[in-house]
Amino acid sequence: MGGPAQAKQGFKMAQNLLQSGAAWYICKAQGGMRTPGTAPFTHTVNASKSGMVTFINNHFVSKLAKLAGAPSAPRAGLDFHIHLGQNILKGEPLFDIHTKTQGELTYALDFLQTHLDDIRIEEEVLGYL
Repeated sequence: MGGPAQAKQGFKMAQNLLQSGAAWYICKAQGGMRTPGTAPFTHTVNASKSGMVTFINNHFVSKLAKLAGAPSAPRAGLDFHIHLGQNILKGEPLFDIHTKTQGELTYALDFLQTHLDDIRIEEEVLGYL
């Protein structure tokens, strides 16, 4: 939309496109701004301990999303509330699983139970916690 950026100018170009409103044409071409719908079945996965998020396995995330029905079911997938390096308290939400059917939610939760180490929370990292 803005053409090729010169070295170290990409961020500034993108910022200008957003601030000028020119990027709105991308949203309009994709159907405009709208609030996504919700899936019939949702389950929140909470942190089992306090600490820092130190690892998220992308292959695990992809497989879990597919078991939830993504991308074929428009409202299915995962909604992450965390990012790498974030400190989190026990019981706070890590992510939500959204599915079209109860069966897909069951498959996703069964898979999750066998991959509990694919999102790691370290209780103490270099003495900061």
